[in-house]
Amino acid sequence: MNRSMRRIFSVGRPLPLTLLTAFLVAWVFPVAGAAEGGSTSLRIGYVDMERVFDGYGGTSKHREEIDHYAKERKGERDKRVAEIQRLREEEIILNAEGRDARRQQFEDKLKDLAQFDRQVEGTLRQRKEEAIGAIIDKIQAAIEEHAKKTGLNLVLSDRVVLYHDDALDVTDEVLKILNR
Repeated sequence: MNRSMRRIFSVGRPLPLTLLTAFLVAWVFPVAGAAEGGSTSLRIGYVDMERVFDGYGGTSKHREEIDHYAKERKGERDKRVAEIQRLREEEIILNAEGRDARRQQFEDKLKDLAQFDRQVEGTLRQRKEEAIGAIIDKIQAAIEEHAKKTGLNLVLSDRVVLYHDDALDVTDEVLKILNR
């Protein structure tokens, strides 16, 4: 049994919240419908989130913007590294007094480079998080639109479903909504 299966079925640990929610919804919907005197059937679908994420055109747009920013910063970083190497080479041919001054410039440039790297990494991380958040919001809206249009009561991610009938897969429909 793999690690995730052991985590789900180990004694003393609760089921993942999403599975617990699915079970509760499956139990509550028929009971609520019967209490109103009508019959409510639970309509469920699932979405392959990885396929939706990769198949959505907005994902590649965000990825290209982040890659462009990273390439620009790499060019800037390469210039800084070249400057540091130049200072290092000049230090070798200078007298003792000149070496001390160059060494200080060299150390300052190294500190600036380290700070630049931290700033770029932080900005890249923030941009990726913002892009992923925006993409997930759009995917969520497309799922909700499809669910309301088709009368689905519950749409799950394929990652939390232990078994499913392929007829319940609404991934293609969600992708059509996203990419229109």
